[in-house]
Amino acid sequence: MPLVYDSNDLNLRSEGARYKQIAKVISQNIASGNLASNTQIPPEPQLMELFDCSRITIRAAIKELVDKGQLVRRQGLGTFVTGELKNVSFNDFSGFTDSCLMEGHKPLTKVLSVNKAPVNNPAIAEFLSLELGATAFQVIRLRYVDDMPCVYEVSYVSEQYSSLYTAGKEEWEISLYKLISKLYGNIKIEGKRFYDCVKPPVEVQKELELPDDNNILAMDDLHWDADHNPIFSSTLYYKPSAFRFYSTFVTLL
Repeated sequence: MPLVYDSNDLNLRSEGARYKQIAKVISQNIASGNLASNTQIPPEPQLMELFDCSRITIRAAIKELVDKGQLVRRQGLGTFVTGELKNVSFNDFSGFTDSCLMEGHKPLTKVLSVNKAPVNNPAIAEFLSLELGATAFQVIRLRYVDDMPCVYEVSYVSEQYSSLYTAGKEEWEISLYKLISKLYGNIKIEGKRFYDCVKPPVEVQKELELPDDNNILAMDDLHWDADHNPIFSSTLYYKPSAFRFYSTFVTLL
């Protein structure tokens, strides 16, 4: 569907940066529903002709909306309107699968690798009681929400819970909490989370279809049992255009 705007309200010659005005027009078309979620926006040559401007200006406008999470670039396909953001609670420890189901979304997990790998993160090595660079059982998973790749997850498992090493690849495609319950019964799991804004590794950029110049949210997720023995540690990289995080609280006055 063509972009809709009143040319009388858009003065590309004098009112502010041209790319910001073009970004505003595209944003307004998204908000009105004229550009629906998951639909492709017009290609750059068409936008250049429509707004009578250079490719550099169009790319700056698109980048602004990508940075805001309204548009997403899909390699080899074009630029699309972002789908509805998925709500994720900051204070939820029910696990990725159950969190998605509770929010009405369809979760899916794809296992990318299962092997022994060095632990190069000092915090994770300390948590697992390992020397920096020592190897640990590693599982890398790509988590989908409503068929969109949204989370890249790297997990390391403690030796105290080595039965997880023998789980088949297909078993790691279910909830990790459910897998732990299957192997060890109902145990108390405690945890702590740390959040950082980081430049994602190349493999994360590729799997989550990210632009190469953005930082994203990364979460280190530590889990231990009632005796404070480490169970596993995960680092999760979240696709910015897929999530809206929230927290809940109760205050007594």
